[in-house]
Amino acid sequence: MKPMPRRLILQVFTNDKWNLTDEQLAKLREVAQLSVERAGGTLVDFLLDRGPPKRDPAEHSCLMRIAQGEADGVAIMQFPLFRGRGRKKSADVLAAQLEGPLVVLTAADLAARGLLPGGVVPIRALVDVARLAAELRTDGYSLADIAGVLNSEHFSSVYGTAWNARGVARLLRQHATVRLGSGEPATL
Repeated sequence: MKPMPRRLILQVFTNDKWNLTDEQLAKLREVAQLSVERAGGTLVDFLLDRGPPKRDPAEHSCLMRIAQGEADGVAIMQFPLFRGRGRKKSADVLAAQLEGPLVVLTAADLAARGLLPGGVVPIRALVDVARLAAELRTDGYSLADIAGVLNSEHFSSVYGTAWNARGVARLLRQHATVRLGSGEPATL
């Protein structure tokens, strides 16, 4: 099972006939935030989309934000949750990706499906790569597992090659002072 993106945007598709109250929206956001945090991530934003369908990825603010490096992936769901096989395929370019009640797509998944505006994979600074590697190492990931995550998320190495355990070890040594989200120096 692939790891969940560290910074996630939740995109909920619904329509006007489902008049969600502020309390229902707050509860849905709270449940989403707790679920993402339990999986070791951060909920960057919660977006409610009532239509009309968007046929261009650039019309989705969540996809634009991922392309700009503000988030690492998107979780998409339909509300209410659909049941059975009678669900009609959406005309919306992002909602059409739903293959079940909830789908999580990384930036790499979105790029592979041609859903990132401009067709690009987000470019991240080396310090972001080092920060993620340090966080994964703190969480107990091996150097080889970290390399796999960096490659699956399309983080580029300095040389433009695939990450491997030795390259990750070098990155962690060179960026040993990278601060984690808590503001404390990373212990590597």
